[in-house]
Amino acid sequence: MEIALNKTIERHAVVRAVSDEMLAKRQVEFVISTEAPDTYGTVFRASGWDLKRYENNPLVCYVHKSNSDNPDLIVGTSTVRLDGTNLIGTVTFEPEEINPLAEKVLRKIAAGTLRMASISAIPKKGH
Repeated sequence: MEIALNKTIERHAVVRAVSDEMLAKRQVEFVISTEAPDTYGTVFRASGWDLKRYENNPLVCYVHKSNSDNPDLIVGTSTVRLDGTNLIGTVTFEPEEINPLAEKVLRKIAAGTLRMASISAIPKKGH
């Protein structure tokens, strides 16, 4: 399959770690990407990620609604790092008193109901 360059695509992210200690900090760790082929056979190489733009404004938005006029759709922020060939994101959710939606999402993750998320990526080159 050929990748559409410079067009936003989504990748699934799976919960990697959630513990009582992490929940106390309102954090959950996700595997954003590996070098394994996805369901379309696409492989994202760890060495190819350019995270500079994201790191300047590391927002985590519910259902990718970054252009919404509802500020509660921004449920938190994250830090992103490479662990070998895995791209890992640690999401910190906003407190319940300022964002009930962030609380609901965090509780669903803690309960095991939500086990995945997704990210948007814009491939710049590929073969």
